[in-house]
Amino acid sequence: MENKLLFCYGTLKRNKSACHLMDKAKFIRECKTTKDYSLYALTSYAVMVEEKNGSGVVGELYEVKDFTYLDQYEGTSYGLFKRKEIELEDGTWCLAYVYNRRVDGAKLIESGLYDDVFGSR
Repeated sequence: MENKLLFCYGTLKRNKSACHLMDKAKFIRECKTTKDYSLYALTSYAVMVEEKNGSGVVGELYEVKDFTYLDQYEGTSYGLFKRKEIELEDGTWCLAYVYNRRVDGAKLIESGLYDDVFGSR
């Protein structure tokens, strides 16, 4: 199985509530998406959505070999998130978990930074 790059922006980031799922992944660097994406706050977590003229999302880039547990955590089997290829603002292409539902009524996190709304959780 080949390693792939994965962009993480919320609970999978270092020192966040689900960071243990990234124990076998290799942290590469901090980064930001292009403005084709925005971050929204739902009740207890943040979601990244595709959005023209978005604000961009700040996160971390990892090298990942096995996506089994991550796909389970992100709910890809029942369509909550989809794992898809995205572009970072430096031109790097990587995978990310993009929210696959509507965000009507959710609060836009204009900074694109998870910590601005959810702090250290």
